[in-house]
Amino acid sequence: MEKINQKIELVANIFIILVAFIGSILVQKYFIAAPLNQPARVEPKVGSQMNAPDVDWSQQPKTLILALQTDCHFFNESAPFYKRVIETVKNKNIKLVAVFPTEIEKSAKH
Repeated sequence: MEKINQKIELVANIFIILVAFIGSILVQKYFIAAPLNQPARVEPKVGSQMNAPDVDWSQQPKTLILALQTDCHFFNESAPFYKRVIETVKNKNIKLVAVFPTEIEKSAKH
């Protein structure tokens, strides 16, 4: 009889551990909100058109899109290069769009 009680207790303990583990995963996934300082990440679909409210894609035959990160040391070290690119495309009927994954206020400085 004692062996049966030990087996039942072992199975019950394993069941409790599994329920606690699965419960913690479900709580993290469905009930704990993302941190407020991190915006929700939106993955673009390959081949889809970018939604940029201030860009009229039909007005220019070519558009050069620069994806930049303001706190990247490579970007900061390459600032003279980007200035030359801006000057080069300025009068060539090419629309230049800079995309920053940061707040507008922070990226507007650049």
